[in-house]
Order: sequence, then structure tokens, then C-alpha cells
Amino acid sequence: MSHLYADLKVVLAFVTAGLVLSCAAGHRQEAGSDEDPTVVRVVRFVIAEGNEAAWSSACHRLAVAAIESHIDANWLVHRIDNRNYYLVSFGSRADFASPNAIVNGFRRHDVKVLEEEFEQLRAVAYRVTSDEVWEQVPAWGTTSEMNSLTHPGVDQRSYRVPARHLGAVDSVLTEMASLLNRERYPNPIEGFRVDLGAEVVVHVTSFFGPRDDYYSKGRPETFLAARGRHQQWLRLVERLDALTHEQSRTQSEYVHELSYDPWLLEQLPMGSG
Repeated sequence: MSHLYADLKVVLAFVTAGLVLSCAAGHRQEAGSDEDPTVVRVVRFVIAEGNEAAWSSACHRLAVAAIESHIDANWLVHRIDNRNYYLVSFGSRADFASPNAIVNGFRRHDVKVLEEEFEQLRAVAYRVTSDEVWEQVPAWGTTSEMNSLTHPGVDQRSYRVPARHLGAVDSVLTEMASLLNRERYPNPIEGFRVDLGAEVVVHVTSFFGPRDDYYSKGRPETFLAARGRHQQWLRLVERLDALTHEQSRTQSEYVHELSYDPWLLEQLPMGSG
């Protein structure tokens, strides 16, 4: 989900960046093991000004067509704002070894079944701003169960870390997750790393339901403060801040009507969509 794509084949490879596995909890448990760690592919893109409605319409039409055709694939769309989106998928490094591997979700189908829908999407002006594979680090996350329907909100904190400091950062993030688990923090958190040679980018992502509840009392710091653990949490934050730089934050929301995920469709009541 840096230039406009010129033909259907390239558009297909881009749009299906989320095809291998879903980010729903049930798929995550199956996606990796100790030998084959779970990785997530995140493709960010921006819609050209004035094309927002056309892009949403094209994505929705593609999702509906996929449902009707029972396509053996899935993609998850998240909205940052009206022009900035990203696609997400979970799998293994083998799944994302090459751009061509992404389209394997269509291997039992004639790709032309969605040709008209991809042509409509191709007509919309957008550009890819990043395409990355992140490795999940289970020790940095909590154990709460979730899926994108029950927890559509996403609050992501990102940090750059010198590779030599990764061990110390791992220790801090593991302590943070352990503290939240001991206090029974209700919102799921997942941690990821992206190796960049001399540096590592670390992402800590919280998922939540009602936005007002999360930002008023559901964030980790606020939750722990209510349990008398505020200073303990702040000491961990200070340790993390001392080891990292270029910290950033991204807030987004899962957009079900633009996504296609057979597993999530099964979770909906009959007649919903």
C-alpha cells in the first residue's frame, strides 16, 4: 500500500502487497515460527490531491469483486488521513522474497477476473512513498487477542536505533511489555524491527477500539499511572529515549470497506460488509 504505474501488471503487484496473509490475530499465529519469524510488509502511498474519492471508490469496487469471486488472497488498507494510506500483510521472508511472489495469492485464479477493477484503480493518480518488510519481535508485544474489526485504531511509535544499541533497546522494550502484561493492559501491542545496516528502525504499535477511550485513558502511560506504576513506566521511557533518535508517531485506522480479508469476513454478522 515513487511514480505513477503505467500498466496493469505493476498496479497488480502494488495493490496486492497485502495479499499473502492477513493481520487478523488468527492468521498471525499461523504465519511464523522460531525458525521462520513472522514479518509484515508495509507499503505506504499518497493519493494525488483531488483523487481521494475516485481512489476510495476504486478500492471498494476491487474489494467487492474479490468477495464475489472468492479470490484466494487478502489485503488490508489503513488510512492515516484523506490522502495517506498504507497496505499491510503478514507472512514469512520467503513470501516477500521478490515482488513477483506477492501475486501468488491469485495462483488458483485467472488474474483477468479482476482486470476491470484494476484498470479503474490504475486510472487514479497515486505514488508509493515506502515499501518495507518488518520483522515481528514477540517479546516487545502484549498477549491480548484482537483483530482489525475489534481494534481498528492504530497508534504507532517509531524509533531509529544505532545497531550497537539494539540489545539495550530490546531489554527496555521487553521490560515495557512485561510490565503491561503483569498489569493486564487491555490493548494489544506488537513490536517490529527493520534492519538498515548500521541502524535499526523499531516500531511499537498499539491497537485499540473506541478512539476517545484510548486517548483519554487507554494509552500505556495513562493506564499504568492509574495503577501506581507511572514512575516505573517513565524510567523505562527515559532509558528508551536515551538510546534512540528520530522518534516519530503515526496514527491511523483500518478501513474495512476498502480491504479484502476472507478471515475477517467470517467474523461479521450475516448481511454485514
